Amino acid sequence: MTINVLLFLLGTCLGSFFCVVAQRWPQDKSILTPASHCTSCGEFLKWRDLIPLVSALRLRFRCRYCHKHFSYSSFAAEFLCGTLFLLSFPLTFTGAASLNFFWLTAAFLLALADCFYLILEPKIFYPSLVILWGGKLGLGQLFHWETLLYCSGILLFLTLFLRGRFGAGDVLLLLSWSPWLELRQFCLLLILASGTGLVAYGFFQLSAVTTQPLAKKELPFIPFLAVGLWLVLQFNW
Repeated sequence: MTINVLLFLLGTCLGSFFCVVAQRWPQDKSILTPASHCTSCGEFLKWRDLIPLVSALRLRFRCRYCHKHFSYSSFAAEFLCGTLFLLSFPLTFTGAASLNFFWLTAAFLLALADCFYLILEPKIFYPSLVILWGGKLGLGQLFHWETLLYCSGILLFLTLFLRGRFGAGDVLLLLSWSPWLELRQFCLLLILASGTGLVAYGFFQLSAVTTQPLAKKELPFIPFLAVGLWLVLQFNW
């Protein structure tokens, strides 16, 4: 029980940091300066305002100083990253398990950046790609050529016939993941990502939160790819 609590708390702390990275790096801003502050009044936040999950709940998602409502994004990132650590952190530090956890963590960070800016952030993608491929090749894991070829064929079709509806970043991300998944795993990832994406689409269509038809908005797809990847790796489907 104690280790589970510690893992969740560690995940929430890193989730808060990842949220800052995902918000600032795409805008070429430092992740260290300026310190965390209210985007409405500019007041710098004290340590008591930065306790993951707890501070947001205590303040009821409002700034302590100007009392304006702030985004739920940091709270969501903290909770989801805490859950990721709780459920997926490798307690046996084998090379394969640790590398898969890194893969999931990088996917989570990429998903955050996609939620904020609808992009595949290069500063996150390319370093994580080098580490993932280098680790997989270094461990001698099987390179699935058939999955790569299958992925290339599907994505070529999507690019040609669904241009503008399927982002180039999503294509590049799937291509980079495909060699390290069995063909059935890759197909399942696509099914899971598409299914959860459709559920989210339906939710936002029915929700009063949307102020304009969702058809006019872009829906980030990397978060759904990350969910599909987590399910495939977590349960070894």
